[in-house]
Amino acid sequence: MLKNNPFPFFLLLPFVFVIGGIAYVFGVVIYRLAFHPLSKYPGPFVAKITDIHIAWHAWRGSRHLHLYRCHEKYGGPLF
Repeated sequence: MLKNNPFPFFLLLPFVFVIGGIAYVFGVVIYRLAFHPLSKYPGPFVAKITDIHIAWHAWRGSRHLHLYRCHEKYGGPLF
């Protein structure tokens, strides 16, 4: 039936996964910036999107200093 089809559709599969992955990431970013219950609170922009921001400071050993600076800049309770 589909033997004489000149285009191999299995070549589209990687593109479908890539486009799906991009759409998923875009959807998560939009949700976290606009619809998440914590989105109305101030803070660093990158920290609103991903946890890599604080993981970087934890890896460097400056997480406590970064959180202190964020509390000074954006307000909030100091532990």
